Amino acid sequence: MAVKAFNTGKFAEKVLAITSYDGTLISDLYLNPTNKQKINRGAAFIIKNYFNEYMDSNSRQNSKAYHHVYEFNKVGERNSRLFKATVTDTVDGAVLSFNFTQARNPNKQGYAFPNKAEVMENGETLIINPKRGKYLKYRLEDGRFVTSTQSVVENPGGDYVQGSFEAAFKNFTQTQGVQVLQRFGFFKRIERGIIEKRRLVVPRINSGIVTNMIATAKKDADLIAQGVSTYYA
Repeated sequence: MAVKAFNTGKFAEKVLAITSYDGTLISDLYLNPTNKQKINRGAAFIIKNYFNEYMDSNSRQNSKAYHHVYEFNKVGERNSRLFKATVTDTVDGAVLSFNFTQARNPNKQGYAFPNKAEVMENGETLIINPKRGKYLKYRLEDGRFVTSTQSVVENPGGDYVQGSFEAAFKNFTQTQGVQVLQRFGFFKRIERGIIEKRRLVVPRINSGIVTNMIATAKKDADLIAQGVSTYYA
């Protein structure tokens, strides 16, 4: 009886091809500046959206600390936020930052205070001078009217306001950032992308197509990163 030889079919080349593909896919996905930027951008948008909701909830529970970052008498309302998130692309990825916007609504006495969020967050002292005439006339909380040439408000936001928004943002990103990404399936989405691309490549390699694996991996890494950025942004 004749002995049949078992042909591994370019076994060494196939192992080298799959190793090259895997290594290039992972490194290009996380180290390529463009892909790193796209992935970090997706993560920043998730954190931005969740922090907004987190801030609304916290503000309703602790209005003394966060009333300044909402329109007057509308603390915790989504459409009355006086803070706006910006995601900026950088060489290292993406940066999430918040800027304060101007208040549109006057307070209950009818006075406008456009920069209330920034002024109160920074703990700036307010010096109010009359626009017309020599004197100011305003009503105190107890209903009494006061007339003066100048009004100085040393702590316009109250004892709990200064730096409270910044502290809340730092605390959130440091303690809940990763958990939020996990909760929204951010890492699993990347993992599924890797598994799906590899599932398509391995049969090709097994069939004997062992060339251009580095270029294929780079292309697949770009597609995964773009998918993450598009989905979450």
